[in-house]
Amino acid sequence: MKKGLLISAALATAIVSTTQADMTSKIGLGVGLSSSTSTIKVPIKIRENFRLEPEFSFSYSSKDSNSDTAFALGTGAYLLNQLSSNTLAYYGGKATIKHTSYDHKNSDDSTTALNVGAVFGFEHMLDRRISIGGEAGAYIGVGDKTSINTSTQAILRFYL
Repeated sequence: MKKGLLISAALATAIVSTTQADMTSKIGLGVGLSSSTSTIKVPIKIRENFRLEPEFSFSYSSKDSNSDTAFALGTGAYLLNQLSSNTLAYYGGKATIKHTSYDHKNSDDSTTALNVGAVFGFEHMLDRRISIGGEAGAYIGVGDKTSINTSTQAILRFYL
């Protein structure tokens, strides 16, 4: 009987350990939305408190005969701080290469810039695989001209 109890306890421990491992999945897929930009994100947990997040973003805007189209490819490196069992804050840096094309009534032009900045965000797990969150960043863009930008976005992530 004692052997049966020990085996049951070992199995229960293994099941709990597996469930906890699922909640700390190593890789996922996310979508970030802001007023003018859509972003695909791939969060990759490197360590318990560190994540890399490659991303690809696209934006398009038009008014009258003018339109602007932008593509960006980059990655963020974030330290993770667990706030509660289901919520974490993250902060760190992000670097992207952004190409923007301007198709205006009287002229066409394009620019390419390296954007580097600081990012702060939060993420709340709705269940063991789905989270919602938000992110804000401030960036310096260096390219054809130097710029300072800010951004915010709402993010939905699904962990594999």
